[in-house]
Amino acid sequence: MMEIDNSRIVIATNRLPVTFKRAGDDFVVESSVGGLAPGVGRIYPGTSNIWYGWAGIIACSAAEKTAIRQRLSTINQVPIFIGQSAYDGYYNGFCNKVLWPAFHGFQQHVKYEEHFWESYVELNERFAYAIAEDTAEDDLIWIQDFHLMLVPGVLRQILPDKQIGFFMHIPFPDWEQLTKVPYYKELLQGMLGADAIAFSTDLYTSNFMSSLKQMGVTENAEARIVTYDNRQITVDTVPMGIDYDTYRSAAQSEAVEERVAAVGDKYSQYKTILSIDRLDYIKGLEEKLLAIRQLLQSNPELLGQIKLLLVVVPSRQDIAAYQVLKQRVESLVEEINTVYGSEEWQPIEYTYQAYGLEDISTFYRLSDILLITSLLDGMNLVSMEYVASRLTAEGALVLSSKTGAATILKEAIMIDPFDTESIVSGILEALKMTKEDQQANMKKMQDTIQQFDLHRWNSTFLSHLCKTKVADDQVFPLNS
Repeated sequence: MMEIDNSRIVIATNRLPVTFKRAGDDFVVESSVGGLAPGVGRIYPGTSNIWYGWAGIIACSAAEKTAIRQRLSTINQVPIFIGQSAYDGYYNGFCNKVLWPAFHGFQQHVKYEEHFWESYVELNERFAYAIAEDTAEDDLIWIQDFHLMLVPGVLRQILPDKQIGFFMHIPFPDWEQLTKVPYYKELLQGMLGADAIAFSTDLYTSNFMSSLKQMGVTENAEARIVTYDNRQITVDTVPMGIDYDTYRSAAQSEAVEERVAAVGDKYSQYKTILSIDRLDYIKGLEEKLLAIRQLLQSNPELLGQIKLLLVVVPSRQDIAAYQVLKQRVESLVEEINTVYGSEEWQPIEYTYQAYGLEDISTFYRLSDILLITSLLDGMNLVSMEYVASRLTAEGALVLSSKTGAATILKEAIMIDPFDTESIVSGILEALKMTKEDQQANMKKMQDTIQQFDLHRWNSTFLSHLCKTKVADDQVFPLNS
């Protein structure tokens, strides 16, 4: 039996944990912002493991590619280079105009062109062949997310005896929605090249198993075993957590204490409601703002008493649907501030930018409430980051029931993001919650995410891949 400790982990994600940006004749290397790479990247730095992904640069010259390879080799990362046409077809095209909206139930945003699929196949094969070229006998290969659904299948053809894992971070749709996705059979067959497949929630795992049954693949839903191509594949639910200690330490750091002290008086007279989301239609940004408008209209006593800190992180700015969404969000912010605000007070403080860890930790420390209104979200790690950052265990989490995090953070105030009244009621409940109730709920959630953190997610999945069990045979508390 292969042991994890004796194996190098080969990880593949769409994007590397670091991003290269041109600065004159040279490059600036920054930590990647958003997506799963920064989170997963917290558990692998300084190890012998190797990471494959895009380095953020398009259309490199041969000299630039050599320079990037050399710099990344010092941190065990390998770049997959993408040209402009492939980027447009693979990333902006099939990934973000087809798979992303379709898997989140936004069929109206699906825009398919045949060259999208051709680019997706090309890039998945490029990843697979690059990995296969430098894989040692005892390596464990772990492919991540919807960008690379074909990679396990291609790798299985090249390396038939290799142990391959695949984790899907986004929701997996039911059969009816899945069949609307171009080449859905090929995508499923690609995933089945893996030995172990996992999802964030039982619902997504069940959807996957049901889809295989519809395709005539032999599956045992109760045991979560699939038989395909004369192999047995394990399928399971393994929710991803956060690096609890990183966020807890950041919240306690001297730098964050100084920031909180510097701006704390600015917000001390208000009940602050925090919203941090990427710009994306799945995040329910418009629904959130409509609820804030309704809250102020129905509860005029809150005028001048609350403030929404609306932090929107730029995302997929080349895609028209996201450009339109940004305009709608900014229009609603302006309308609400104009109608309900005054010279002394504006209900919404809006920023459109990405922030580093210390700034985000400052937001978490300053805010009385975190409001998550995602319409469908594979997990939503922001909710966990907020919980970890509440040093006194005060504060309230208002959480969409459509997030994967809702299956774990059961003490949160649950809302239906499609129902304006539900969001308003959730905010009002949070505003009225006593300090004692806040602390009781927050401490329970802190205990949960501290126990089932990013490291536990990592070891649990790799244990499945090695066909071993975690020492205490305990899994995530999904049904408790």
